[in-house]
Amino acid sequence: MKPQPIAVVSRNDVPDLALVDVAGERARAEEAALNALAPATRAAYRADWAAFTAWCRSRSYEPLPAAPAVIAMYLPHAAKTLKAASIGRRIAAIAHMHEQAGHPSPMAHPTVKNVWKGVRREIGIAQKGKSALTIDGLRPVVAGFGARRIDVRDRAVLLLGFAAALRRSEIVALDVADITFVAEGAAVTIRRSKTDQESAGVLLGVPFGSNPETCAVRALRAWIALLDDAAPDAPLFVSLNRHAQAGDRLSASAVAEIVKRRCAAVDLAGDFSGHSMRAGFVTTAAGAGVDALEISNQTRHKSLDMVKRYSRPATIWKSNAAFRVGM
Repeated sequence: MKPQPIAVVSRNDVPDLALVDVAGERARAEEAALNALAPATRAAYRADWAAFTAWCRSRSYEPLPAAPAVIAMYLPHAAKTLKAASIGRRIAAIAHMHEQAGHPSPMAHPTVKNVWKGVRREIGIAQKGKSALTIDGLRPVVAGFGARRIDVRDRAVLLLGFAAALRRSEIVALDVADITFVAEGAAVTIRRSKTDQESAGVLLGVPFGSNPETCAVRALRAWIALLDDAAPDAPLFVSLNRHAQAGDRLSASAVAEIVKRRCAAVDLAGDFSGHSMRAGFVTTAAGAGVDALEISNQTRHKSLDMVKRYSRPATIWKSNAAFRVGM
């Protein structure tokens, strides 16, 4: 077989490296790496990565790939203004960007590990969590609700968020079709969540409550009845103007405001947020002696350690060894 001639590449066929938008390509690669994450995580990682790269560029360091020595210098700098949990998330963001770009994570380097250990010891790792809205707190909150449209909506938001142990992002993502009423109560379909990024979906059961005032199923029925025969794909919870007219899908921040406003209205002591209902469910269930595995079936925590962390405030008096030491 006659050998084929070797192709001659002209200089004109080679792109001029000076014309290649390296910065633009890097930015697009970074954005693609972030798109693999959940929306909330993506937003947090984007901010974390921007802060890290800005710090690097102000000192003429290369952020990607970053040398372990650079990370070792950055961690004490971050500790001047950030808590351990926030630095930990920033570390996760840096590691994610490196791994997605095909670089080994500098976080695995022994020097970085030692510096991070020292930073954690210096600033402490205890987290100040938001207050849990337990059933004892929830009862007086919903007791003062009337028949106004906003009252009916807020009651449904609070009681469903508690009974189904939902994240605020999960509450606002619900559509009308995601609620199915059955003999036992309400079946709630969570189509996507923080721990289910591929949208496998999960079905949760919310049973009828023994007290009509705190029954999430009755609250849902009352709210859906006010939605004026909304289409199945319509959002379940919507904003309301001052004339009680429905607007767009309720935002996650609006859920947090509902919790804060309603707790403040009855002078309930605590620092409440959109997460307070979910934390309150775990705390209440643990205090009632519910097994951690059974609690996790509703909360969908992948780790029982997280359930136990939320449960501890309600269980410190149960099986307490100090009762048995004869003091």
